[in-house]
Amino acid sequence: MTVTALLETDLDPDPFVQFERWFDAAKSADIPMPEAMTVATAALDGEVSARVCLLKSFDHRGFVFYTNYSSRKGHQVHDNPRAALAFWWQPLERQVRIEGAVVKTTEEESDAYFATRPRGSQLGAWASEQSRVLAGRGALDARFEELSTTYKDLPICRPPHWGGLVLLFVLLALLTAACSATSSALGLNLKQIGSLAAVVTGAQLPLTLLAGILLPLSLGPAWLRVLGHVNPMYYAVQASRSLAAGTVAAAAVGVGFIVMAVIAALAM
Repeated sequence: MTVTALLETDLDPDPFVQFERWFDAAKSADIPMPEAMTVATAALDGEVSARVCLLKSFDHRGFVFYTNYSSRKGHQVHDNPRAALAFWWQPLERQVRIEGAVVKTTEEESDAYFATRPRGSQLGAWASEQSRVLAGRGALDARFEELSTTYKDLPICRPPHWGGLVLLFVLLALLTAACSATSSALGLNLKQIGSLAAVVTGAQLPLTLLAGILLPLSLGPAWLRVLGHVNPMYYAVQASRSLAAGTVAAAAVGVGFIVMAVIAALAM
């Protein structure tokens, strides 16, 4: 298969639309499990861990996968709510990198997805204590059989320690083997956190300035823990299409964070 260079003119301005194009292409190419992705998380002390998970859905909120909240990654994103995803579709020689903050899906959404899972997988969510050392395979099998008897002919409800996580992306980069040294950051999309959505250009500096100031204010105190892990200068520049726009955007977001910090301090 011939791999052509990745040009900005080939990309849709909406990063979700562009990701969907590549994702559909991966499915059409009969790539085994194109939804498989590496999920990297880190503890507060900087210890990093990674594992392969399955992307279950994506929309303008972000990218959704499901897990045991008591697992290692569950504890890490609770303490340090940010993560990175990586897709590699070898036959197409395409890679997608996604970085951002992580929050739980709603309980209703987790319940709805859990209800679609095979019965064995539902029982497994109760039986398996992810990331913990097993006394032996026999103990897991015995627990599974016990639950099978308990729930015989009964619907299985979702365990409270199991549910969805959504990565609210800040950076989405597309790479191909033909230009492995070049990546295209498609921008900061603010729709998923209830604010303005725009790809910054030189002609949008007034809007960028306003959005940068309003963004931290619109998120409110509940988001302070997530925002504490965000570098506004880095992400504002990544969101820009020009150096001038990036500089103004970074300064605007910085001003917004300062205003939010002052408000939070006065409220204490």
